[in-house]
Amino acid sequence: MLDKPSLSTVFAIAVISTLAAQPASAQGPSVTVVNTAANPVKVTGSVGLTGPIPVVQSGTWTITAQETFAPGRQPKRFGPIQADPTSSFIGHELVPPVAAGQTFILAHVNAIGFSGNSAVSLVRGACNLQLRVGDGYTPFVVLPMVASGGALAVNEPMFLPVAAGEGLYVSCGGVAADGTAPSQGARVTAAGYFVPAAP
Repeated sequence: MLDKPSLSTVFAIAVISTLAAQPASAQGPSVTVVNTAANPVKVTGSVGLTGPIPVVQSGTWTITAQETFAPGRQPKRFGPIQADPTSSFIGHELVPPVAAGQTFILAHVNAIGFSGNSAVSLVRGACNLQLRVGDGYTPFVVLPMVASGGALAVNEPMFLPVAAGEGLYVSCGGVAADGTAPSQGARVTAAGYFVPAAP
C-alpha cells in the first residue's frame, strides 16, 4: 500500500511545476522609433539587429553612407576597345598609364571574341593582359574565354592594383574546332576605380 504524500511534498511539487511553466527569459517591451525632422534618429558606428525588423516609410527618406572600404575612390570604365589578335607580343592599350599620386584598382574585365567568318565558330580562346611600365611589357594574367553561342566570352571579377606609371594592355584570340585561327575580332571592357596612392 502506498503512503499518502505529505502536505509539504504536494506544496513543493506545485511550486516546481509553476516555475517550470514560466518562460526562461522575459522579453522587453516593444519599442517604436519615430524619426522626425525636428528630432532625427542618428546612427553611428555599428548597430546589431536580430530578427525581422518591420519598417514603414513615412515621407521622404534620405540615406547617406560613408565609404569605408576605399575612401575617395572614383569609379572608371575603360572601353570597349578593339582587342583583336596581333602579330606582335604587344596588345592594345586598355588602361592608359595611371597618373602620379593614384592607383587604379581593376575590378572587372569583360571580353567578347567573334569569328570574322560566319561559317566558322570559335570554340576556345583567351585574353592576355600585359602590364606596361615605361617601354617594358610583362604578361601577367591569362583569362580563358568560353564558347557562348558561336562567340567566345569572359566575364571576370578581380582585384588588381595598377600603380602610378603602369598601364594595362590586352589582346584576345581564339581558334576553331580544327585548331586554326580564322579572321576574328574582340571587344574588351575594363572597370574599376581610382584611389589615392598609398604613402
